[in-house]
Amino acid sequence: EMYSLLVSTGVGINDELNTKSIANVFPNPSNGIFKIKNYELKITSVEIYNMLGTKVYSTTKIAESNVTIDISNQAKGIYFVRFYEGDKMVTNKIVIQ
Repeated sequence: EMYSLLVSTGVGINDELNTKSIANVFPNPSNGIFKIKNYELKITSVEIYNMLGTKVYSTTKIAESNVTIDISNQAKGIYFVRFYEGDKMVTNKIVIQ
């Protein structure tokens, strides 16, 4: 029988497309203060991870369509923003300059 193995190396094409359909992060790159546009108010929570996989921010207070996130106290670099819609999770990246 033939088997396949899916290896994730970060944000995939489908994740990027799905992320844009439920949320958008702007401006990107940013100074650490950015907004999340919560389309159709479907996002239930947001988590942000650094490149080492350490969670640096999380919130469930995202009932509004535009939510301001402030991680300006974090080091410059690439961060991964995880959007949760119930049990579905999509990831986007943001650059902090």
